[in-house]
Amino acid sequence: MVKDQNYWLQKLATLRIDRARGNPAPHKPLLLLVIIEMMEKAEIRSTEVTLSPDIAFRFSVYWSAVAQRCKQRPDVRLPFHHISSSGIWQALTAQGEVSTDKKLTKMIRINQSFFECLSNEGFRDKARRVLIETEPYFLPEERVALYSMLKMKPSAPEIREDEAAYKASVQTAGMRASVLR
Repeated sequence: MVKDQNYWLQKLATLRIDRARGNPAPHKPLLLLVIIEMMEKAEIRSTEVTLSPDIAFRFSVYWSAVAQRCKQRPDVRLPFHHISSSGIWQALTAQGEVSTDKKLTKMIRINQSFFECLSNEGFRDKARRVLIETEPYFLPEERVALYSMLKMKPSAPEIREDEAAYKASVQTAGMRASVLR
């Protein structure tokens, strides 16, 4: 099977997410937004990425969009390890061996085909929109906050229709992001 952009967009739209606490856990889509941002800024140059304080910090910035409903601390190790179950990347230990536990996962190896797709600006835009708009990853107000943080215009009609709420949320998200950065 050829793993083209459509394949990966479908993967992003069908992430297995934890629902044990009622609300769907936003960890995986948030970390993927971080990875996309880092690719955009050419901060990731190879398929191997080490878990770093910078990744953890960016994850916590994005986490601010969901902090109202997610009372636990943002733990980047969860999605860093568990996204490997989707085939997007492989979780590795510090020695480069396949990791079997989130506590042992120190780096990832991004699937080469996905990495190549991330090199394409159009794909990154579509991937962000899929991650933000796919039900049930985020609540409507969280979507607005994420669009604001990313300085993107929402494509979802329900977000665009309530222009006043969108503008208010943009201001709130913008202030939240600037404080965290």
